[in-house]
Amino acid sequence: MNKYEKIFESERIYYIKITKDLIEDYLEMINDIEIANKISHNP
Repeated sequence: MNKYEKIFESERIYYIKITKDLIEDYLEMINDIEIANKISHNP
């Protein structure tokens, strides 16, 4: 978590500043069916 700039932190969630470095991680997550099912209501 050190490489990201935290904006806000709760008990289990870190809100971080969005950067271009996150694009690959984001695409990997939304294309992973297991993760996509947990973060979206669309099949």
